[in-house]
Amino acid sequence: MTYKSVIKHRSIKIPGELIDKYGFKENKEVVLFPTKKGISIRSGEIKQKYKLKGVLSNKIDMEGFEKDIKSLRKEWAL
Repeated sequence: MTYKSVIKHRSIKIPGELIDKYGFKENKEVVLFPTKKGISIRSGEIKQKYKLKGVLSNKIDMEGFEKDIKSLRKEWAL
């Protein structure tokens, strides 16, 4: 199903059906991810507590890891 919304005052209204379906809550943050075809919107917050565990925990940080993953995704994209 396709939904349309109008941008007004630099805001986008999300239809109520989608708010209920995906668990968006009033006055809570949403996470926006730029994609090649537009923007992906997800409920929740970006958590800074993510940590690598195991063998790699002391060898790379999350920022370096994320850059490597993005690079690999571009390289292997169809």
